[in-house]
Amino acid sequence: MIILGVEDIEKCIEYSRLVGKWRAWREFYYIKYKAVFAPMLKHLYRCEVDDLRPAVEKFDFQNALMTANRFLAEGGVALTQEVIAKSQKRCPFEHNLDLYLLVGLGNVDGTSLPSDKPFLYFGLERYENEARTRILVPHEYNHLVRSWSVYRGELDLSSFTLGDAVISEGLAVVFAGMISDEDKPSANPLLMPQADIAYCDAHCDELVDEVMQHWNDQFTTEIAEAYTNGRAAWKDGRPGRIGFYVGAHVVKAALGWAYGIGELTKMTAERIRQIYQG
Repeated sequence: MIILGVEDIEKCIEYSRLVGKWRAWREFYYIKYKAVFAPMLKHLYRCEVDDLRPAVEKFDFQNALMTANRFLAEGGVALTQEVIAKSQKRCPFEHNLDLYLLVGLGNVDGTSLPSDKPFLYFGLERYENEARTRILVPHEYNHLVRSWSVYRGELDLSSFTLGDAVISEGLAVVFAGMISDEDKPSANPLLMPQADIAYCDAHCDELVDEVMQHWNDQFTTEIAEAYTNGRAAWKDGRPGRIGFYVGAHVVKAALGWAYGIGELTKMTAERIRQIYQG
C-alpha cells in the first residue's frame, strides 16, 4: 500500500498558522504517521518526540513542500514503484509492505526499520533526481528484506555489532548497484564523493583488517560515527562511510563464490564473513 503524505503537509502548514509549527506537526502529521515516525525516534533519532521541537520549529516546511511537489511532478511515485518491482524480482520478499512517501525533517532520505509491519519510508524533502532515486530505493528495499529475514523485523541494539552493520550496508550498496544498472549504469552506488572512494581504494586492505578486528564490537553511536555515518565529514584524515565500502568489498567477494545476492541478503553477517575468509 502506498501512503502519500504531501497533501497532509500542506494542511499541516495551514494549521501551523493558527497554532504554531510544533503543535501543528505533533498533533496532525506526527500522530497520523506515528507508525513510521515512532520507529525513527527509537532507532535513528534515539530520543523522545518532544526532543524534536527545536528541529521542527526551525524547519522550512514550505521549501520541503516545494521539493516534495517536484518529486511528484517528475514522476517520482511511478519511478519508486517501478524500482521496487524490479527489486522484488531480484530479491523476493514474502510479506506485504507499506510504502510511505512523506515529508520528514530534512535528515532521513530513506529507511526501513523494525516495526509491527514491514515498511519503506522515503523523505520527499530530500529528493534530488531520478538517478539517485534508482539507487536509494533498492538500497532501502534490501535493508527491509534483510531486517525481516535475518532479524525477524526486530533489532536488539545491545547485540547488534559493527559486523552486522557493515554487512547490512554492503549488501544494500551492491544490491542497489545491480538494480540501478539494469537501466542506467551507476558509477557510484556507494553514494560517496569520489575523493572518499579514492581513499578507500588506496587503503582497502588496511580498512578491511581494521573492521575485522572490531567485527564484534557493539554498534554504538561512536562506532557508527567512525564507520557508517553518511553525514560525517572527514575525521582523523579519512571519510566517515568506510564501513559501506568495506561491506561492499566483502559482499562482492562472497558473490564470487557463486552465492546470489538474494541468498546473501538472507544470510547472517558472520556466515558472510566466513565465506569471505574462505
